[in-house]
Amino acid sequence: PYSIISFGDKQKRISFAGGHAWKEHTTPNEIFQRNASIAAIGGYYQIGKNWKIAGEWYYIETSGIAPIAVTGRYFTENLAFDFGFGIDVSNSGGVNFTSALGGEIKKASIAPILSLIYVF
Repeated sequence: PYSIISFGDKQKRISFAGGHAWKEHTTPNEIFQRNASIAAIGGYYQIGKNWKIAGEWYYIETSGIAPIAVTGRYFTENLAFDFGFGIDVSNSGGVNFTSALGGEIKKASIAPILSLIYVF
């Protein structure tokens, strides 16, 4: 089960989600439960006539990851093209600040995000 609540409109929106998953894993050596609470926060902001920026964060208990996704979206009436990256902040080794406004993330796991949707 899960629940989502959103605030905003077509130009800007923020959403909060929470839920729980039950799963039984079977391996050659054992059977075990890997239940997980799940939380997410996401949103977008329209920056131009056909452009939005978006961000999402997920927490999945027992998964060992906590991904953040940052994307841009070009859209028309029939087309949506998303591009950006996802980064797993749980295994990064932390953020080392080198100044009040800067720093570095060590051992980051980063993946590109590309999506193209066309409605016929």
